[in-house]
Amino acid sequence: MLIANPIYDVTFKYLMQHNHAAKLLISAILEMPVLELEFKPQEFSTKVHDFSVYRVDFKAKIQTHDGNTMMALIELQKIKLHSSTFRFRKYLGEQYSSEENMEGNNPLPLITIYILGHYLTKLKKIPIIKVKRQYLAHGTNEVLEVKEPFIEALTHDCIIIQLPALKRKKEKTKLEKILSIFELSRIHSIEIEDDKYPQDFKEILKILGNALLDQKTKKTMEIEDEILVELKLREERRLRLERQWQAKLSLKEKELEEKDKELEEKDKELEEKNKQLEENKHKLKETAKMLKELGVDISIIIQKTGLTEEEVRSV
Repeated sequence: MLIANPIYDVTFKYLMQHNHAAKLLISAILEMPVLELEFKPQEFSTKVHDFSVYRVDFKAKIQTHDGNTMMALIELQKIKLHSSTFRFRKYLGEQYSSEENMEGNNPLPLITIYILGHYLTKLKKIPIIKVKRQYLAHGTNEVLEVKEPFIEALTHDCIIIQLPALKRKKEKTKLEKILSIFELSRIHSIEIEDDKYPQDFKEILKILGNALLDQKTKKTMEIEDEILVELKLREERRLRLERQWQAKLSLKEKELEEKDKELEEKDKELEEKNKQLEENKHKLKETAKMLKELGVDISIIIQKTGLTEEEVRSV
């Protein structure tokens, strides 16, 4: 069976606009059934859709593990290339501050999902990482089995999927198997044996198969390839310039360190000289005092010691 590669933004959008398929995938990622899913198409804007980070938001009704239901905002981002963490903080800030993300008078809880086309430095071997909050009582660390709207509105859970780690893992869970269809290289179509994938996800595979028949989708994938090549070249140039700048900065820092060291040595020399001068002056004052006691004229003492008249008179 041939399917379109969902690593492409246009293909992923094609898939996520099919409500049932989107619910299947997000339910599997959350490990909680998504009962209702409202797609927010206004998020597909040139501001955020730049072919390196693709973002889509949903308003969802979720059945929780205790059997209750909750409304939540789900922000899903698919990231092909390394990108600034500040960008994601900015996206979160937009979600937290938007008055549209309300249920009545209460802000919707937020769940973020990141599908990464690259590794996290310290967690390379873990395909799916879940960051889940707990309420803990200070002192006892007792887990508080409640949900407080105030806390839910100001904190959020997060799920991070590392596609390169998925490729390297041999034994996969059901979710990992369906996520492994994301091919990181620039391959438009993927040949799969659909009978090897969980029955639950057959609709996802079918939709991705249909995407290959859509001429507009195929053409957009080609355009994405061209843009991604340019983005990678820009990123390589940026990294090269950054390395050159860092090398120059390191050299300049080394020069400054050497100058600082020279100045420190000169300061020590001056300090020693000042100390010696103070000791010499002290000895001269002792001599002046002794000569004064012997009745030697002050003018002669000044001449012999080099002290000022004030210094001689003060001893």
